[in-house]
Amino acid sequence: MAQQYLVSAIVSIYNSESFIRGRLDDLLNQTIAAKLEIIVVNSGSEQHEHDIIISEYLPKFENIKYIRTDRETIYRAWNRAIQLSNGTFITNANADDRLRPDALQVLSDYLLNHNDVAMVYADQYVSSTPNAKFTQSKIGRTQKWNNFSYDRLLEGCLTGPQPMWRSSVHFHDNLWFDEKYDVAGDYEFACHVALRYPLHHISEALGVYYLSPDKSNKQFQDGNKAFVETCAIKRKYSNEYFKQLDREVLYKKLSYYTFWIRRNIVLYYCWKLLFKLWNNDRRLPTREFAFWYASRLKQYIGDDSAAYAYCSEYLRDNNSSLMKTESLLIDRTSEVAPLISVIIPTHNRPVFLKYALESLVNQTYRNFEVIVVNNGTVDVVKIIESYSTQIRVALFQSNVPDSVSLAKNIGIKNAKGKYIAFLDDDDWYHPDHLTILLTEMQKGGKMIAYSDAIVEYQNEINGEFKTVKKAVIYSREFNRSLLLVKDYIFTPCIMLSAKCFEIAGVFDENLSTDEDMDLWIRMSKFYEFQHIKKITCSVRRANSVDSLTRNWDTLHKNASYLYKKHRSISKNNLFVLLGQFYYLNLRKRRAIKNDPSFGQYY
Repeated sequence: MAQQYLVSAIVSIYNSESFIRGRLDDLLNQTIAAKLEIIVVNSGSEQHEHDIIISEYLPKFENIKYIRTDRETIYRAWNRAIQLSNGTFITNANADDRLRPDALQVLSDYLLNHNDVAMVYADQYVSSTPNAKFTQSKIGRTQKWNNFSYDRLLEGCLTGPQPMWRSSVHFHDNLWFDEKYDVAGDYEFACHVALRYPLHHISEALGVYYLSPDKSNKQFQDGNKAFVETCAIKRKYSNEYFKQLDREVLYKKLSYYTFWIRRNIVLYYCWKLLFKLWNNDRRLPTREFAFWYASRLKQYIGDDSAAYAYCSEYLRDNNSSLMKTESLLIDRTSEVAPLISVIIPTHNRPVFLKYALESLVNQTYRNFEVIVVNNGTVDVVKIIESYSTQIRVALFQSNVPDSVSLAKNIGIKNAKGKYIAFLDDDDWYHPDHLTILLTEMQKGGKMIAYSDAIVEYQNEINGEFKTVKKAVIYSREFNRSLLLVKDYIFTPCIMLSAKCFEIAGVFDENLSTDEDMDLWIRMSKFYEFQHIKKITCSVRRANSVDSLTRNWDTLHKNASYLYKKHRSISKNNLFVLLGQFYYLNLRKRRAIKNDPSFGQYY
C-alpha cells in the first residue's frame, strides 16, 4: 500500500539545471519534510537535471518520485504528477522559487484546522538573485496579495505562485488543471475551485518568488498569450460566478459598481486611498476593473447596449487592452425580425377573448406567437382553433383557477420568443403595437419598453359593449420611486426581453392583483424602462364585468403584502412612504365602504 503523505509538492522542470538542487534541498529542509512527498516531472528538458536527480537524490530519498516525459505543457505535467500523488494536500513548487522553512507546515496547518477552505495562499518576497534563500530575500520587495473574495480573484490571480490546496478537489470533485492553457492554467484552476469553496489568504511572507532580471519568466515570455488566456478566464468565470448569486446580491453588485464608475476620477481615487488606509479589504478596485466588471454584469443580465457603452466610456480617456478586448466581444447584432411571444391569460370571458385575438390577427408585425392560458372554467378550445389558421396560437390550461400570476408564468415557461408581451383577454392591441415597441427597443438597445394605453369605458347595450367615454390614464415617464407607490405601467403596454425573467424572476404567485407592479419593481433594479409616448393599445372597462381590480378587500391585502415585500428599497424615501400610506388607506376606506366587516379582519 502506498505511503500516505501530508503534502505532495509538484516540481515541473524544463531547462532548470541551475535551480534543481536548490529547489529540492529547499523542500527537503522543510519542517514537515518527513510528511512531504516530492514529485518531479522532467518535461523533456535539454539540460542535465535528469543526471542530477538520478545520481544525487533518488538513491537517498524515498519520498522523491521522478517522471521523465517528452516536452509537454506545465499543466499537463502537473496533472500527471497529481495522479501519482499520495498527499492530503498539494502544492506546486516552481524550480526557481524558494520557501520559508516552515512554509508548508503553516499552510497545511491552516487547511487541517479549516475544513471548509479548499486552497490557502500567502505573500512572497520578490528576488532577482538566482537561488536566493528565504533569509537572503527579506530586504527585497514584498508581494502582498489581497484577502480572498471572488471579485478580487476576477481582478487578478491573487493566489500567487505558491498556493496549497486539498487533493480532494481532484479526486473527489474532479477538478483538474485545464491543459488547453499554456500560461494561465493555475488562474483558471483557482477560479474553478473558488466557485465551490472559499480560499484563504495568510498575511505573511512564506516564500521567495524569483523575478529574472532579463524577465525570462514564463509569463513575460508569453505575455500576449497570458493576456489572451486571462481575458478568456475572466469572462468565463465571471459568468459562472454571477449564476451563483441570488437576485439581491446581483442587484447590490450592479448598484455598487455602477455607482463607482459614475464618480469623478479624482473623487474615485481619493476614496480608493481612504478605503485602503481604513480597511484594505474594502479598498476600491482599479477603475479599469470597475468598468470591466460593470460591463460584464450588464452583459450577464442581457443589456449589451449598456455594456458596450461602459467600455466606450472608459476607452474615451484611457488606453486599455482589457476594455478593448471586451468591447469587441460584446454581441451588438440584432435580429431583423425576432420572434415575439404574446401571452394572454383568460378567465371566463370568451367573447372578449375573440376581440383580443382579432387584434393580433391585424398586427402589422407578423413574426409572433400567441400563448393563451385558460385559468377559468369556460372551454375556449373552439375559439383558439378558429384562429389557428391566421396566427400561431397555442392553448394551455392552468390547474389553479383564478390565479392570474400562475397563468402568466405558464405562458412565460412555454414562450419561445426573444421578446415577451402580454395582453389581457378583455383588452386589445392597435395594429401597429408590436411594430412600434419592437422598433423602439431595437433602436434604443433597451431591454424593456412600454407605450401608452387609452381606457375605453363601455356599457352593455342589447348584448353588445359600446364605448361611452375614453381617457388616457396610462401615460407616465419611467420613475422608480413612483413605481414603489402605484402601478402606472399597464401590462399590455409592455414588451421586454425574455432574459429579464432569468434575472428578476417571474410573477409572484402570492399576488392575485398588483403582480405586474411587483415584477416591474424587481426588474427596475436591473434595467431602465423606455417609455414610448404613443397610444398602442386599449383597456376595456365594462360596467357589467366582474374584475379583481374592483375587489377592494383583495386590493388592500395585496398592496400591504407588496409594500412590505419591497420595504428594504423604500424605507429611506419619505415620498414613497407617504405615497404608500395614502394608497393603502385609500384601498382600506373603499373596502370598508363596500364591506363594513373589513376592519374586523384587516
